[in-house]
Amino acid sequence: MKTDRMSAFTDGIVAILITIMVLNLKIPAGPNWSDLFKSRDVFITYLASFIILAIFWNNHHHLLHLIKFVTGKDLWWNILLLFFMSFIPFSTEWIAHYIDKSTPEIFYALNILLVDVAYNLLSYNILKKSNFKIKESKWMWKGVFSMAALVVGIAGAFLFDIPQLCLISSIISLIPWAVPDQQIEKYINSNHPLT
Repeated sequence: MKTDRMSAFTDGIVAILITIMVLNLKIPAGPNWSDLFKSRDVFITYLASFIILAIFWNNHHHLLHLIKFVTGKDLWWNILLLFFMSFIPFSTEWIAHYIDKSTPEIFYALNILLVDVAYNLLSYNILKKSNFKIKESKWMWKGVFSMAALVVGIAGAFLFDIPQLCLISSIISLIPWAVPDQQIEKYINSNHPLT
């Protein structure tokens, strides 16, 4: 199967997840700026989750340019990724209402960690079969950094009872992924130059 089917399916799911998150935003209790400010936790978590979904979608889109066809294994890794991504609207809504409580914060960070693990498994599978030199790529270090940041945030929330470490670590974990891997772009351009 060509990659465009998997890409289109992923695009659709990500669009639905963002739509669900937007629909969960409630109108402030009054017409004043102070009423809007009272909803700041909801907007902060929405913004964080939107950026997280955008970064994963952007890198996923980028990654699929390495191959022309997907296998059943690719499809299942992608389904696993989408499964964990599908919890993001739920974990976003929960954390937005209990931003200073450990359980929702830890659940949110675990959700992002599972998305990260699934993305890295899909990436590894695709990079391995594309003849991309995995050992020399920055991709591996991005994956290690992002998962380590999330684990540290979750552990910190447990050990020091600072729940906000989970949301902070979720954002920090994706900083290396904010710009898709330039090595992948170079590889694609050198092996499949545009005419």
